[in-house]
Amino acid sequence: MADFNIIQKKVALSEGGYTCNKDDAGNWTGASVGEGELVGTNHGIAAHTYAHYIGHTPTKQEMIDMPYSVALIIYRNSYWTTMYGDFIKDNSVAWMIYDALIQHWDQSFYWTREAIQAQHIKVEGADVVIRRAYFNGKIIIALNSCNQEWVFDNIKQCRLKYYKKLNNPTMYEGWVNRMSLMRYGDV
Repeated sequence: MADFNIIQKKVALSEGGYTCNKDDAGNWTGASVGEGELVGTNHGIAAHTYAHYIGHTPTKQEMIDMPYSVALIIYRNSYWTTMYGDFIKDNSVAWMIYDALIQHWDQSFYWTREAIQAQHIKVEGADVVIRRAYFNGKIIIALNSCNQEWVFDNIKQCRLKYYKKLNNPTMYEGWVNRMSLMRYGDV
């Protein structure tokens, strides 16, 4: 089964430290560029995610001061547990889904569904649940019955297409570079 600690170390390579980029939606408390206050991200935790965790809109200083230990709690509780990461059989697939979930939330659910459906895997109730944009045990059973390397590559290709569609020249090169560093079997 997938190992949170190993995968989080890989994600930390892309999501480390404080940034305050006005062209990145995650830096805004309203979760969209220009919405709310520009306070930045830290350890990859978006401003609106941290606001939810601490119960108020963070200041820029609170964002800068967020300890990595708090980021780990948020990552495990808000992302890893949500995707049933401990039950995914393949570390590389879990890494791709987890990284996508952190970066794009709802899109990661849809990309996973597309990968499962393209493999013609049928699990009673799985299709209905996955359209609602969350994971459950049935989805994980279906996911684990797929060709894991193919799922990894399929989600990766979906992400690359999505980046292009977003048409954000400031962020595009970094996003594509992030994908180039993600290779099946590296975790």
